[in-house]
Amino acid sequence: QVTRQIGIVERTAAPRAEIIALLHAVLADLCGDYGVVRPIRS
Repeated sequence: QVTRQIGIVERTAAPRAEIIALLHAVLADLCGDYGVVRPIRS
């Protein structure tokens, strides 16, 4: 099995924060048990 770690880097006040969160959710869902839960920042 081939694996690869990827990361998402964003600014704290990113205008695309909603899209980045959606992208992360989709990628984490595709990874199944290996997905990483994104911490929610307020």
